[in-house]
Order: sequence, then C-alpha cells, then structure tokens
Amino acid sequence: MKEQKMDEYDTAFESYVRQFEPQRPGALTHGQTAPFVRLRRWAAAAIVVMVVGASIWWVRQKPLPTGGGANPSQFGAQGQAISVLPMMPLTQLALEDPTRLDAKLSEASRSMLPDFQAAHSMLRVLAKE
Repeated sequence: MKEQKMDEYDTAFESYVRQFEPQRPGALTHGQTAPFVRLRRWAAAAIVVMVVGASIWWVRQKPLPTGGGANPSQFGAQGQAISVLPMMPLTQLALEDPTRLDAKLSEASRSMLPDFQAAHSMLRVLAKE
C-alpha cells in the first residue's frame, strides 16, 4: 500500500516535471557593462572633477584678510612691519664676533619686542586690574 502511494507520487511528480522544457543558458558577460551604466559613471566622475576644480578656483580667488587677519607678532608698537632677523648671518656673526652679535640683538629687540612702558601695552592693562 505504501509503495503504491509512493509510485503515484513519483509518476505525478515526473509528469509535472515534463511540463518544463530545458533551455540552453546564455553566454556569460564578464566585465561588460551596459552603455547607460558607463555613461552614468563618466558623468559622476565629471561632476566630481568640476566640483573639486571649482572649489580650488574659489579658494585661490578669495582675497587675503586685511587688518584683523594679519599676524600681530609681525608688527611693531607703531604698527609698522618688522623685519625678521635671518638666521644664517646671525650664526656667522656669533661665530666670528660674539660682542657684535650681542649689540645687533639688543638693537633689534628695541623694535621687535613689545614696549611694556607704552600707554597701550598689555602690562599696563593687567596692572589696572
């Protein structure tokens, strides 16, 4: 009895499977993309290049800050620009004549270092508090 039911199921299944016709699979496309996908990739790359180029151009066109943007350590008490002492000549002067180096540094310190006796000096502001 059990075998008879199994045979019926088998024949029913085989008749069901015979309905389908086997088809040959298509060829594999390795590495090929649709033209639309390639076009989208090229468009995205072009947009990225344009955005980067425009941002670089915009940053380079921006004017340098004036007034408040300047480094205050580069200006003396009178507001005039201070020349920075070059290291190589100072090193040579230190090796050749240390007393002249001392005199040169003392002279430069008068114009480069802040004047604590001036009316607008930070020391006076702090002393008032």
